[in-house]
Amino acid sequence: MAKIRLLSENVANMIAAGEVVERPASVVKELVENSLDAGATRVLIDARVGGRKLIRVVDDGEGMSPDDAMLALERHATSKIATEKDLFSVGSLGFRGEALPAIASVSRMTLRTARRDADRGFRIHVQGGTVMDSGEDGTPPGTEIEIEDLFFNTPGRRKFLRSPETELTHIVETVTRLALPRRGVFFRLRHDDKALLQVPDTADLPQRVAALLGRDASAGLVEFGFESPHVRLSGFLSGPETTRSSANYFFVYCNGRFLRDRVITHAINTGYRGHVLKGRYPIVVMMIEIAPELVDVNVHPTKSEVRFRKPAGVYDSIVTAIDKTLRERFGAPDTPFGATIQRTAGNEITVAAPETGAAPAAEHQRRVEEAALRFTTAHTGALFGDGARPSTDEREVEQRILERDASGLGHADMDMPDRHGTFARLAIVGQVFDNYIVCETRDHGGTMVMIDAHAAHERILFERLKRDYERSAIAVQTQLLPVALELRRAEAAALEKMLTELKRAGIDVEPFGGDTYRITATPSILSPGEAEAVVRECIERVMETGAPAPTDKIPDRFLSVVACHSAVRSGQELTIAQMREILRGLDGIRGPGSCPHGRPTFWYIPLLEIEKRFKRK
Repeated sequence: MAKIRLLSENVANMIAAGEVVERPASVVKELVENSLDAGATRVLIDARVGGRKLIRVVDDGEGMSPDDAMLALERHATSKIATEKDLFSVGSLGFRGEALPAIASVSRMTLRTARRDADRGFRIHVQGGTVMDSGEDGTPPGTEIEIEDLFFNTPGRRKFLRSPETELTHIVETVTRLALPRRGVFFRLRHDDKALLQVPDTADLPQRVAALLGRDASAGLVEFGFESPHVRLSGFLSGPETTRSSANYFFVYCNGRFLRDRVITHAINTGYRGHVLKGRYPIVVMMIEIAPELVDVNVHPTKSEVRFRKPAGVYDSIVTAIDKTLRERFGAPDTPFGATIQRTAGNEITVAAPETGAAPAAEHQRRVEEAALRFTTAHTGALFGDGARPSTDEREVEQRILERDASGLGHADMDMPDRHGTFARLAIVGQVFDNYIVCETRDHGGTMVMIDAHAAHERILFERLKRDYERSAIAVQTQLLPVALELRRAEAAALEKMLTELKRAGIDVEPFGGDTYRITATPSILSPGEAEAVVRECIERVMETGAPAPTDKIPDRFLSVVACHSAVRSGQELTIAQMREILRGLDGIRGPGSCPHGRPTFWYIPLLEIEKRFKRK
């Protein structure tokens, strides 16, 4: 008996479903793409229980004849390609002919359709891939597809679905991506009979950005355009001041198809390099128009990835378009040592010295000398020169660390089990690169210690916030002028999940109608702007994971974000008093060796190792 056998049509469809139908949002994507390919100008989407119970998509497209409707349920049956050559110039959103039979194999599907020139429509009811009945129907021109009880016959797949709220968030994101670039198409999304999204067909791209991404996101956007021999770019970019903590606001379309592409993401980040802080991401709505034969969309079952025939050309075009737009609208960013990058008429890159007239090398030397001068143990007395260095004698070090003054970094009266602890006993040498505190101790043969000021201060604040959180004693200040948050529907759904925990963390957020919310109270250590940044970062984390965190980890997740936004910034020059306050704080907390995100807070080198490096030992 042969070991190799042909799979049945139903099993083959279920395997395809595993590739194409990941969750309810996948069904919405495939059905809406079919509607758009059919020339629809009106697309209505309804869902119940996060799409588990029902997904319905109704369009006014060209519809299908009875014969075409039956053929559409067969694998690899499509009207969008006919020959092998067509695969390399695909202009439609769908073309494989797998989606509809795959969806039908794991659901109870009812398809109603009518051509615009037909007197009557046609209806098919399919259950688990088997046609149960079919016949004429009085449906209007267009197509209506109802998907009920998704994965009813594959309980193993069904148990991997997340909560209805999480699945709804994915549906909202899917519809947002599909509706954003399509002027001339009316979109409406409802969940449990409640309208969530509605975009008129007359809305242009800026209006669609405002309707789908929020007015506050669209307010900071500037238009851009760029054209090269093989690609045309257009869309909107945010300025350096309008950023998010993740790349969730990259909306990139290639010939109308939304995509996530590592090359394009890297190109966007490269174009913004020097304009935004590391770890922050802009808002980008980008349309890439390219000849269909220069891009292969047939590299992934869900068509979420593409392959460019000339990726370097696309990459360079994106970098140039973004960099040029930002420089023209917001000015050139400073490059290392004050030099700026300029482009010649031939688009060649040159480096110009600062206005002082100093050459880059001389400016470099000046910066080095300034850093050396800051490398001191007190406000006077250079490390290199005749100035005397403060003694590292244990009694004199102790006397210096007992000198207290207001530093603005935190409370000097925080709980410390050992006032003269490991860090407080260190002698401060100075600060380098506006971030790292350099210390020394003569104990145990001598050691040099470098402390990351931001990471260390973040850990100190986190531990203090966690202590106050557990005591319900976080200091809160009411905002006389509440901070308004205009959110996307998906963001609002994510925020609703964490209102209680945000309040316990000291941030009080209340609904203000529709998808607008107000921050009415914040922890006293945060400014209103920082509180808004905290809320947005928490929203993005929830959207990425589907839930704030396991119940026992929720406080840590929120408080770490609050601590990060409250801590001293990398690049901030500190006084000796401020450095000393950080050292005292490290002695009073648990686990001072890392920040809440896991980055180390300090690094030490024994004197013996230093002497070995200099060939003294």
